[in-house]
Amino acid sequence: MGYPTAAQGQVERAASLSHAAECLARAAAKLSEAARAMSMVAGLLSHGSVVKMPSENGTISVPPVEWPDTLFTNQITAPEDDGAGLSQGYRLLLDDEADVLLVLCSLIYDRSKVICYFTCGTQSLNLYKSLIDSVIETNAIVPDPSNKSSIASCYNKFLGEMRSIMLLTEADIPVSSVEGSSEYTVIHVGWPVNKNQYVAQRRTHQAPTNILLAYSGDKDLYLSGSALISLTEAWPGDTRGFKTSTDILRPLFKEKLSELSFQTKEEAYLDWISLHSLQGSRSVNSWTPSTLVNQANRFILGPLAYRSPRSMSQRVTLQPSSVELLPEVSAEFVTGHGLQPAVDEGLLRVEADHVELNDAHESAVNDTNQWSTEDTRLRNIPEDTLNHSMQHLRITGEHGDTVQDPLNFEILGIPQINFTLATGHNYFALEEDFDSIPLVWFLSTWSDKTVLFLEGVMLKKYRKLFRHFLSQKLVTVRPDESPASMARKTLEFMTCASSAILLISHSCDELPTALRQRPIGCCIYWAQDLHIKQAKKHQSQITCPSVNIIMPNSRRDRHLFGLSGFKEHPQASVVLDRSSDSLLETRRRALLPVLMSQEKAVQGLYSMCIVALKGEKNRQKRSSQDAVTLANCYAAKVLLYGSQEDGSTVFPPIRGRPSVTLDIVRIFQLQPAVDAGLLFVA
Repeated sequence: MGYPTAAQGQVERAASLSHAAECLARAAAKLSEAARAMSMVAGLLSHGSVVKMPSENGTISVPPVEWPDTLFTNQITAPEDDGAGLSQGYRLLLDDEADVLLVLCSLIYDRSKVICYFTCGTQSLNLYKSLIDSVIETNAIVPDPSNKSSIASCYNKFLGEMRSIMLLTEADIPVSSVEGSSEYTVIHVGWPVNKNQYVAQRRTHQAPTNILLAYSGDKDLYLSGSALISLTEAWPGDTRGFKTSTDILRPLFKEKLSELSFQTKEEAYLDWISLHSLQGSRSVNSWTPSTLVNQANRFILGPLAYRSPRSMSQRVTLQPSSVELLPEVSAEFVTGHGLQPAVDEGLLRVEADHVELNDAHESAVNDTNQWSTEDTRLRNIPEDTLNHSMQHLRITGEHGDTVQDPLNFEILGIPQINFTLATGHNYFALEEDFDSIPLVWFLSTWSDKTVLFLEGVMLKKYRKLFRHFLSQKLVTVRPDESPASMARKTLEFMTCASSAILLISHSCDELPTALRQRPIGCCIYWAQDLHIKQAKKHQSQITCPSVNIIMPNSRRDRHLFGLSGFKEHPQASVVLDRSSDSLLETRRRALLPVLMSQEKAVQGLYSMCIVALKGEKNRQKRSSQDAVTLANCYAAKVLLYGSQEDGSTVFPPIRGRPSVTLDIVRIFQLQPAVDAGLLFVA
């Protein structure tokens, strides 16, 4: 046997090294699995869970561990990543929290590609997208939270475009299946709750510019604060020139911020509270419920510039308290997040315990819970006029009761004329459909008791909208109620000590007999699919000296034969005049902020209008396209939500077209309207 050659020795050494490498790889894999297991166990233990671990004799249970109070509930026990090998990160800390979003827009303005991480939930991303899109005039990419693969596809789209902005939550880490340039900027907005997640996001992007943009006062809320300071240095671009350009952008930013959807601001408020509550990913153990709500209030009143209509209507005469500026939250939300102590301290506004549809509802404007709590800034509407009209929608008596006084035109800012509810059967033919609700409002103030005939399926939605501006007690009789229930509620309406309005279906065959027993001051018919023959049939079932039909001018000729016995109201032209002296002008102006703040009510009315136009009685009568086209015109012209082509040039839409649910599309076979682009699905 001879000695091995040099070549053989090299081969053997290579084999040994290869074997050693395989052993190291297996050891590393086992260590990685062990680390993941321990991380999982630590996470479960931190939530007080009993953990089952494998052993030679089966499984053993590990009891929960009591952690020190100094730890935060969202602290994750994982190996530390100090960001070795990453490019230099920067921080831009602001002393005014309200400037964070403004400075963000300024940073984005001069950059072609930016990814922003926000310390929020997926719902709030819509708010930030709306704001950034309107200020920067862009179309930011936001993943669909209901689609798990949406983040990856959105990230691929972002990488493939020359100019693009992508918005993510701090919990997201995108993965790309395509090659793309990393020459873009990553901005973390707010203090990341977890340093490892922050570093992992930076490693994913390998972007040359990384900026942490945050309010300096929140640095010590989380253990990650000091670590993030050590990983970053002051951003060198924070120069006088940058600050000047930011100040130039400020007026536009404020305008666009004030135009944000009210509902979106409210949802961001709820999202903020949920994330920072005990169950949330950004909870702080040292916070009490009152501290949490105080911080949430600071967020919505400061950075989001949120204001309630009620507080603005009082601005002329007195300074509203801070709680009057806030949104309302439901009682279930308070209970679910343990916020009752904050309610007890007067820091949180809770929705009134509104009764169900079957019960009568008496609105009280002087109770702030009855008002929308959102910003009411309106373009092209003088604030003095709006404030004056809203402030005096109702007058409070010396004992705090609500007093109706429709004759006091000086209070409403309307020149006094001799208007009367004409006796007999009358109609108002409207040139502008938007006047429908102001006219209903106006006519209802001239009688102590008014019966309002509407679409049956829309009664609940109308009631929800009407309670924001009608002072009368609202009693609703549903089409499917039993005769006993109808009789009870009608009697309640008739015997009510204050002014009242009975909402009832215009297609009701038999009216409650109580309506014949004593006179009703005024009857109003207003429906998208009104049958005048049915209205005439009702007159033998009700004692009412003044019956009024409200319809578009375009329908008058179509109903000319059916309108026999009806005459145009002798003062219709005076009431419907569109000059500043019109009897409806103040109500037109006062209705605008209500419509703007009640997006959910408007969406409900739109959906129910489609149901009314395409329901069982009309399923064969109208195609889905015809029904949706009529509903689109109703939403755009009456509620001012829709496209310009569907709306009026005199009162153009103030919001985009509402959407409907998939259930409505399926039940009423509306897919052809969706395919034709006439109907949007949420």
